[in-house]
Amino acid sequence: MMKPFLGCAIWFGAALIASPATANDPIPVFQCVLSAPLPDGGPRLLVLKSFRENGRVNSMHVSWEDNAASGLVRPPSPNDRIFVSLRWPGEHRIGRPDDPFDWSEGSITMNLLLANAAANFGLRQGEEWRQVMVDRDQSVTTISEEGVRLAIASPIDMLLMSDLEPTTTPGRMSMSLNSFLAWGSGVQHLTVYETRVTRRNPVKNSYPTSPAGAHRIIGAYDVDMPALGRTVALIRTTTERWERSLSTSWRTCRRTTEGGDMVVIDRRKP
Repeated sequence: MMKPFLGCAIWFGAALIASPATANDPIPVFQCVLSAPLPDGGPRLLVLKSFRENGRVNSMHVSWEDNAASGLVRPPSPNDRIFVSLRWPGEHRIGRPDDPFDWSEGSITMNLLLANAAANFGLRQGEEWRQVMVDRDQSVTTISEEGVRLAIASPIDMLLMSDLEPTTTPGRMSMSLNSFLAWGSGVQHLTVYETRVTRRNPVKNSYPTSPAGAHRIIGAYDVDMPALGRTVALIRTTTERWERSLSTSWRTCRRTTEGGDMVVIDRRKP
């Protein structure tokens, strides 16, 4: 999850208590599917919309995968690849399965794959985390020290930063699509930095208090914000046109079932 400034992730452990539960039966539905390149000859748009017997919408999912070929991002080098994924409901969304479909609940995910495979997970001494920075106004200064490119964030400028994550996790940025578009409103591009972070020992009563030290840049890429906005608008227009075309023909879509719970009962005695 991306957030302004540096966030601290706190994990709470919870004990699982076995209790009686009742399974919900799967629901018979008519599942309609749109699968088409968008734009023509490009990445694939996939829309799943299902209806119950009474015509009520049971679920809807929209996804668009560019397979590193959309041109929305400019990779650090010609052989590096960045995969863009747009989803509704978004990966970041926490909601109930029966919540109505909402275009404001989309997510954007970008995965960076460096051509030099070792560089994706290679670490230098003292590096304990990975972190993503998203810069909109060149507030991030980059410097080179002994052949290493470092990112220096200004303490007075706003900057989107992910939590400090284990270095074993992939080079991935994922957040609310609406928030990402808002962050990039009015600029031609946002720059995303994938970094490896060393630990520092903060001095008491000093600033900053974060344990994050030097940020070594392993990859940086620019996201074309006007092009992303046009792509999102095209996805929505195409999907809504297809929805209107269904009219009453949704009853001709594939019959299947959705939902249903798998209940596991812990019979162990405390």
